[in-house]
Amino acid sequence: MNRFVEKPVGPCEIVADPEIKNKVATTAWMNALFWVIMDAYRLPTTEPAEVVEETKEWVPSESCAFKEILEERYVIDLVGDSWVSSREIIDFIKERNLNLSDNKIGRELSKFGLVKDVKNINGKATKVWTGIKIII
Repeated sequence: MNRFVEKPVGPCEIVADPEIKNKVATTAWMNALFWVIMDAYRLPTTEPAEVVEETKEWVPSESCAFKEILEERYVIDLVGDSWVSSREIIDFIKERNLNLSDNKIGRELSKFGLVKDVKNINGKATKVWTGIKIII
């Protein structure tokens, strides 16, 4: 069995690294050691359910599908005082068979600069997105 020593003398001795404690404390070394252990034991890695779900419904904001579908009925108008109810937009997107959760649709709308708000419509608080309007 090999030993790490300051000054090796025998065939089973190896020069010790005096900085090993500092190196092991770095993020790069911690990550490397983690993967050495994972590979050594061949431990299965599974993604958390939340990651799998987000990955399934991921659509980048540059995606033609989401933006093109949105632009079939709406125009982004960040300088005006326009708004559309959140439920109307969500229902419209889902009618077009984009399999996205309500939260994911909201995150995509935020990427375009739209802002969530609440408006009083017919005496009822309604969630809306400002900076968007229906094409007339």
